[in-house]
Amino acid sequence: MNKIGIYVAINDEIIGKRDLPTDKSAAASLTYKYKPYWVTVVELAGHIQARHNFTCICLTPSGRFHRKGEHFKEIWLVGIDCDNDEGSYISFDAALADDFVQRCAAILYTSPSHREDFHKFRILFALAVAFKTEAAAREFILALHWRLSRTIICDPSCKEPWRFFYGTGEGGRVEVINTEPMSEDAINELLAEYRAAMEAARPKATASEPTPFTQSVRFSDRAAARKVQYVEQASRWATNIIHDSKPPVFSDGKKISGNRHNARLRAGYLLGGYIVSGLLSYVEAEAVLANAVSANTDNFSAAMQTVRDALHSGMMKPITFEQLEAERKRFVASLKVKIVTPRLRPLIRPSNGVRLAKPLRPANGLHLAQPAKPVIRRVR
Repeated sequence: MNKIGIYVAINDEIIGKRDLPTDKSAAASLTYKYKPYWVTVVELAGHIQARHNFTCICLTPSGRFHRKGEHFKEIWLVGIDCDNDEGSYISFDAALADDFVQRCAAILYTSPSHREDFHKFRILFALAVAFKTEAAAREFILALHWRLSRTIICDPSCKEPWRFFYGTGEGGRVEVINTEPMSEDAINELLAEYRAAMEAARPKATASEPTPFTQSVRFSDRAAARKVQYVEQASRWATNIIHDSKPPVFSDGKKISGNRHNARLRAGYLLGGYIVSGLLSYVEAEAVLANAVSANTDNFSAAMQTVRDALHSGMMKPITFEQLEAERKRFVASLKVKIVTPRLRPLIRPSNGVRLAKPLRPANGLHLAQPAKPVIRRVR
């Protein structure tokens, strides 16, 4: 039950952003050393201004805090990262003026890497009711990304509920937007809108649905290289299906449906699965599809909104590296002629070979005399 505001885990031991791969002490602190507090939105803003770090509630069976997926218990505060590193640039004040942010967000603050000439910030949504399963929390986070993507470019990699956030930078800006958490009705309204959009963005099945393994491809022996090959194949498939799609046409006054809309959904849905599994970034996937759509559209803006919805819908069904590996093995096993990479051994000198003697100058050869210089006579 909500006692006072929201339930958040606070770490006040580490001040300022750290290089966690090298700073093992800070990494350990930001994994284990949090204290759960019931706080109001204003009190949370004070912690952020003091550069404290925060995350959701993660407790082991013994009651010890451990920020890890398997120990996730509940989340009352969702953070959205806006780094402006990729995609359209948006300033702090423009995000602050956004209609959805004004209605539903609790706090907007500049991150430690924020600069006045390059804005980086976070949007926090306090919740009137907690999500207590990882699946429900992830769906709500994706719904926020989907809703904000209309006006604000967010980092879609920040989808794990147990992700931690640093407080603001030194002298950073912290704006309290709404002191009351996002209501249960508003949460349910957003989820209903998101689910309807995702269902509409789910592609219709076709009679002959191609897969990324419809062609014989020689895959690398190295796993890292195969990951790249899988992404390249999926990108080619998505591009080709959009290029080959047909728009609706009119014949004898009747409209004949094309397959262009469904092709965009199928392509976006496929690459969305690669995004959520970490094989491809959202911006990379969007760029691939935008390039394909631009060559086959009458309304680029509307087409790209379809693509973005399909990407988010696909992000609800991950396509992992392990799944692709298993699918590749099944595909290779189904071939009549298996693809085998030849391994050539180094040439070996034969042991019973015949050694030929070095040719000699012939002893009975003819020696021709050197031609003499002709005598020039003067004619009188």
